[in-house]
Amino acid sequence: MKLLLLTTGLIISLFSSVYAQKASKINDELKINGIRFSSDKKTILKVFGKPVKQFAPHFECGSLSDEQGETFYTLQYKFLNWTGNGKHGYLVDDLLIQPNPAYHVTYKGRDLSWQTTLKEFIALTGARITGTASGVANPPDLLKLFKDPNLKTTCIVLQDKGSDDKYIFYFFHGRLCKIEYWSPC
Repeated sequence: MKLLLLTTGLIISLFSSVYAQKASKINDELKINGIRFSSDKKTILKVFGKPVKQFAPHFECGSLSDEQGETFYTLQYKFLNWTGNGKHGYLVDDLLIQPNPAYHVTYKGRDLSWQTTLKEFIALTGARITGTASGVANPPDLLKLFKDPNLKTTCIVLQDKGSDDKYIFYFFHGRLCKIEYWSPC
């Protein structure tokens, strides 16, 4: 009986792990220039062209890290990074939202831009404010963009049920300024 329970638990754990690695529903709902936030390299290159830089980021932990036993690559564009590989595809892992948008971002078919307010975003997603980030708790590119070491942003996290991976949406003065992928260690 113990062996049956142990085997059943192992199978459930294995399927849960495989399920968590599949593209999330959030990735299906978020689109940039018409393609999902989870895409293959060929599509990314077709839509965005040659990246400014391509490199292996060597993240220490998380689903895009070296600890997965695979090499992942970042396709770096101006204000946009895709990270992944041929086997698993690529995810938008960093997107800086600019007043003069180089990219067209949508969620469930609705535009997201630097004009998107916190209130509009909450109404669209049903999410709640997750917290605030102050100073160096903010991503370095936001600190650089706003040239403010004491920068304060409001954060909202979107996460699929049953998944540890998240997208963090940063708002400065109540306006969307950044979308960042996050995976736990």
